Order: sequence, then C-alpha cells, then structure tokens
Amino acid sequence: MRRYKKWELLVSLVLFILIVIVSTSGCSNNQKTSDQAKNNLGQVQNETSVSLKPVNSTVATAPDQIHMFNEQKGYGWSFDHPIMITSDGGATWTDVTPQIIENGPNAKTTGYFVNTQTGWTFRLQPEKSVTVYGTQDGGRSWSQLAIVPVKYGDGSMFIAFSDTRHGWFEEMTAGHAKLSGELLATSNGGKTWQRMASSNQQSGLSFDGLLTAQKNGTLWLSGGQGFQGGSGCNWLYKSTNGGKTWSQAILPLSAIHQKETTPIYGPVFFDKKGIVIAHSIIYTSHDGGQTWLVQNTLPLALRGIGAVYDFINKRQGWVMDNGNGTEPSGKVLVLYVTHDDGRSWRKILTNMSLENKYITEIDFVNSKVGWMLYNYNTEAGPKSVISKSINGGRSWEKIK
Repeated sequence: MRRYKKWELLVSLVLFILIVIVSTSGCSNNQKTSDQAKNNLGQVQNETSVSLKPVNSTVATAPDQIHMFNEQKGYGWSFDHPIMITSDGGATWTDVTPQIIENGPNAKTTGYFVNTQTGWTFRLQPEKSVTVYGTQDGGRSWSQLAIVPVKYGDGSMFIAFSDTRHGWFEEMTAGHAKLSGELLATSNGGKTWQRMASSNQQSGLSFDGLLTAQKNGTLWLSGGQGFQGGSGCNWLYKSTNGGKTWSQAILPLSAIHQKETTPIYGPVFFDKKGIVIAHSIIYTSHDGGQTWLVQNTLPLALRGIGAVYDFINKRQGWVMDNGNGTEPSGKVLVLYVTHDDGRSWRKILTNMSLENKYITEIDFVNSKVGWMLYNYNTEAGPKSVISKSINGGRSWEKIK
C-alpha cells in the first residue's frame, strides 16, 4: 500500500509552491559522482532514561494525511496535531505527540510510523538542529534518541523508513537563491545519524519532492507539476547506496512528454514489481525499478494533474482525478479501479458529490475497506474530512 501521498499532500503542496518560486536548476539524465559523506554525526545525545508522555488527547478535527495499517489501526498528521493514532477505523483520533518541555517558538514537528507500534517524532528547531524521539508501544510513551545538527533549520522535512532500523530524513530550505537541502540516514532506529548527501555536493541529488524507501533500502525522490526542468525532464530519482549518489530514472516518455516537464507521483512497490504514474501514463517495473516499461494510459477522464491513487497489491488499485474525474455535471465523484495492474479500468460512480471538495488522499487496506480525505472551504478556512468505504469505493460515509 502506498505511503507517501505516502505523506505527499498539504506539506507537499506548500513545498511545491516554494520550489516553483525559487528553483532554477534543471534536470540531468547523467548520474553524477558523489563526494564521500564527510560528517558522521554519531550519537549526538544518548537516549534518555526517562520516557516522555504523549499529549494523549482526543482530536476533534480530522487529520490532513493518514496511513492505515489495517481496518482498525493507523496514524495521521496535521499542523496542529503532528502525530495522531486511531484504533477504531478512523472514527476517533488521539494526539500522541510527545510532550516536549522546551519547544522553540518556530519549531516544526512531524512523525512517521513503520508499523502499529514503532514510530518516530522529528522536531526541527530554527537553531539548526533536529531532535529525534522514538516509540515502541504505539505512542503511549516516547524516548529522546538523538539531537542532530542540520544545515538550515528553516524549511521542511520528508521522512522514510524501510524497516525499524533503517531510515532517512531530508531537510530542505527555500531561503536561498535556489532550493537547497541535505539527506541524513540511520541504521540503528534513529539513535545515530550520518549525513549522506547535500545539494551542494556532486551527488546528483535534486531535492525536488517526496522521499520514499523500498524494503530493500532503495530510495526514491519524486516531484510534481511546476518544476523547472526543461524538455524531457521527469522528476524521478533513485539511489541504491543509501542516498550517497542519485540518478534519474529512465522512463520511455511519449513524444508529447519529451517536450515538457513531467510530474511524477511516488512509485509503489510490491517486492520487485513497481508501479508509477507520470501524467496519463502507467509505468511498471519487474526488476525493482531498474527498468520501466509503459503499461497503459489512464482513462481519458483521468488525464489531468490532480490524480490521487492507491494500490493494495501489484494488481489492484484505484485512481481518481479532482479536475476531470467527474460526470459531465461535475458533481458526482468517479473512481476507476483496476484488477490487472492497470491494463484495464472499470468506472465506479460513487454516492459522493465533488462540489466544493478537493480529494487529497485515498487509502485502501484491502479490496473492500478504504478511506478518502478531502478538504472543503468554510468561513473559518479549509476543513479536512474523512469518509470511509466498505464496498470497494462504490459508496462513502463521512466518519470524521
């Protein structure tokens, strides 16, 4: 199941806007040689012996992003409540963000869970450090793992873990003439961190989007519409050595796409089978992402840039489009489902109106049960809502 819509949405949209404004770098199809990572940050601070208590309060509002592990348990994120968990299928959410005594006025907090029990909190401080906290009991208690010095301290973070020990975070800033950032890695569950690459090194690393990790440790950076990359640029980069060096993934772009910058939605992997969508093209890989082939094109109604999709295995997935995935009236939400890894798609007319809504995420855990997050405008500002389906996406019921 994909993860970074793994975490691909509100933070991503803000980041994308910043990148459009400040990014001046282009794409390169050649892999560059990386300098050796110079700074092994080591165990900057030992794990504290005293556990930190979570906030542990019920949240009245819906998360802005979610990831469900099964029909009952999952976690979510919002600006006001960085780490939330649910144990009843999303009906109620509990803020389990660790209660940190010394919170800087401009500190930014985000989190990541690799399973229902193991997770991390990252606290980015403007004095250029990231404090890492860990939990092994689903957020009931937290321990401080490390304080990691970083270069900027004024931007955003993207986090990915391939298992309970191996993880990465990228710190980004838009406060310079061009987008800058650095990538750090851990191999012991967050207790020590090593600087792997920086945008001022010759590593081929372009901090242009979302960070995801396969179970074998292969890393991917994917980007979106609006990046300045030049003709034939696709924003999908890969690293097979823990993030030290990066190269652009080779996609057989169509003649039309070779004349423009192509937005890429984060790749989804099931063992060696990979799926990635670029514009209206579905690409598949059977060798862990080493090579990609054109599988099919999306239905005509889904060829916009607002597509949201989710795959639960290498054959079954759902996709919809905020801009074009509606009936002619523009009010009935239409989903498309595939059972043959994108070769064919079946249209599902839902019971949901798309009027005054923007779908930000769909997240299925099996062929029947899934969740949809969408925003709609109120007098107090945008509001996030969760709806749930128990029949494969044909009907949806608001639960939060």
